[in-house]
Amino acid sequence: MGVLFSTHPIILIKIKERVLVSRTMQVAQDMTPFKVAIQFQQRSAEIHALQIQAYNVAEQRLKEHVKNNKTGKRPAVVLDLDETVLNNLPVVAYGYENKIDFTNWGEEWEEWVDAACADAIPGAKDFLQVADEQDVKIFYVSNREVHNKKPTIKNLEKLELPQVSEDTVLLHGEIGTKEDRRSKIRKEYEIVLLVGNSLYDLSSDFIQETVDEQHPIVKEQAEEFGNRFILLPNSSYGDYWVDANLEPWK
Repeated sequence: MGVLFSTHPIILIKIKERVLVSRTMQVAQDMTPFKVAIQFQQRSAEIHALQIQAYNVAEQRLKEHVKNNKTGKRPAVVLDLDETVLNNLPVVAYGYENKIDFTNWGEEWEEWVDAACADAIPGAKDFLQVADEQDVKIFYVSNREVHNKKPTIKNLEKLELPQVSEDTVLLHGEIGTKEDRRSKIRKEYEIVLLVGNSLYDLSSDFIQETVDEQHPIVKEQAEEFGNRFILLPNSSYGDYWVDANLEPWK
């Protein structure tokens, strides 16, 4: 008698789960931690879902804030660019394949920016269109260097994102820090939402010496996340956390 193979849905799911676990363990043995981080950020459906989730929440909160804005100022949203609006993972992957440390991007980064070919992060364009329809002022506040302004605007325009101009794309070297640029915006507008992939995209409170100093501030400002702060995931590069030591089970 031949071996009978059950097609019961639950059994099939369990078989698939075992195959996935086995495959994950095998693949992981051949990968560096940095490659795992890049692969997760660029290729996983989970990151895709988290990005859409973040912008879904952002849209809901934006509508609430616009409705309840009693300040007399026009509401505004402030967004970071890289890994918030623009997807740079192709050049990150290029850097990994060519053994270029992300902290030492130079000519390669400039070529990528000049190419103005980054795609939009999932959910970003839909959110920005809603903000535009709600008569919300949009600012793109990034630490890209000011000499990157022309190709950055070109990239955003190619994606047909709203309210892209010399006045709304504020880069490093124009006006101090990100907080300085946000402070300038606040003089005329009510910032109802901040969107980014690192904590200092949201507030200068998070600019500390170590990641251990950031955690208490996250706890203190917990009510802002998902309300006025919208944070997207980015496992491919960063600042504080990349130098943090692991805390293994003992």
